Amino acid sequence: MRRQADEVMINTDGSLDPSGAGYGAILKKCNGDVISAVTGSSNPKTSTVHKLQGIEAGLNLAINNNLTNVCVGTDSRVACSFSSNNGSNVPWQAIGLWRRIQRYVNMFESFRITHIFRDSNRAADVLARPSAEFVEFIPSPRSQRQCL
Repeated sequence: MRRQADEVMINTDGSLDPSGAGYGAILKKCNGDVISAVTGSSNPKTSTVHKLQGIEAGLNLAINNNLTNVCVGTDSRVACSFSSNNGSNVPWQAIGLWRRIQRYVNMFESFRITHIFRDSNRAADVLARPSAEFVEFIPSPRSQRQCL
């Protein structure tokens, strides 16, 4: 499915490794310009939980930027399956997180989630590496380009 001119892509990821757990998201305009990004860490749980934390952080960031049409891109087929199955297969450890995500989803005029390949999700992957704190990145204004 092709992106609409006003649709914002939210690339998300989460990670779990011996050093800790992290998540991240990056918001991009249709022309690829970065709007904002966020990264954070949490107590290690499961990879699925941290992937969902990335989605939650991205949706929250989109709402804070007054965006209304979003597409979440994740390299987690499991997270995509939760959406397509109306959350019926969400593990118990992630139920509260999933409910928060659903509340965010209902705030958008349009929402979709799609599986993307890990290679095209590198920026979110880097943001998802475990870090010490929650950080939001806001890029400085750049040249204004039109979406074609």
